[in-house]
Amino acid sequence: RRKNINTGKVEIADMLRAEREVADFSTMNKTSSLGLDWREMGPNDVGGRTRAILIDKNNPSRMYAGSVGGGLFISNTYGFSWVPSDDKMNNLAISSICQSANGDIYVGTGETFTGADGQGTLYTPGIIGRGIFKSTDNGATFDSLPSTVPSDLDNSSIAWAFVSRLAADPFDNLKIYAATNDGLKITIDGGDTWTDAVSGGEFVDVKVGSDG
Repeated sequence: RRKNINTGKVEIADMLRAEREVADFSTMNKTSSLGLDWREMGPNDVGGRTRAILIDKNNPSRMYAGSVGGGLFISNTYGFSWVPSDDKMNNLAISSICQSANGDIYVGTGETFTGADGQGTLYTPGIIGRGIFKSTDNGATFDSLPSTVPSDLDNSSIAWAFVSRLAADPFDNLKIYAATNDGLKITIDGGDTWTDAVSGGEFVDVKVGSDG
């Protein structure tokens, strides 16, 4: 269903282009052909698993929360009320969030924290992710970073299937670290390209000190 009908191949560029067209279409002023009027019935008192919270460095009343099964939520009221950022994102398994020195926001997808054997070993991968999404407009829109889209979206062992933690360099706007299921990765160009800081193995955490 994802392959290019002319080449017979699954091309990431084609997928991203189609997804952008779908996103643009969903913002059009449309009315239901059946004339149905929907309203939220709840439940509204049950919270899901929240793996990541970010307080905007430039606006403390603005907060971001990552739900591992329901997407990204944003609050402009210090957390007293929340709205979904984009519930039509290509992947709603938000597991990590970070903000660069210039305010750009990076969101990592894929949840792998689903169990342990008592010895600290994780097992049974959870919801497969879609790499990293980035916002350069204060969280108004998020775009998929093509360099992080897994080559197989149904394979839990493929690179970028899980981005468990993100961390931003406090001084360099373009330097971001990603703890993934396929090594600790780093970008120095804002996510256009990535290299292995530590190759191989599953990484679930990364932090950057105040001195970089």
